[in-house]
Amino acid sequence: MTATHFTPVDSAGGHSPMLGGGARSTLHDYIHFLDMIYHGGLYHGKRILSTAALTEMQADQVGKTI
Repeated sequence: MTATHFTPVDSAGGHSPMLGGGARSTLHDYIHFLDMIYHGGLYHGKRILSTAALTEMQADQVGKTI
């Protein structure tokens, strides 16, 4: 994913992506990402994410709302 980067909520450098920021990607990179998810965290036979990480990614991150 050479054309993908995270955009922070402000222009100051030197920090990790924060809430409100986001990833920017190309369709080509995003297809590779989806392919890796589809194959359980493997991309071209190489482990990128653990199955536990995929499970957490796909879990409800908000919980019940009132």
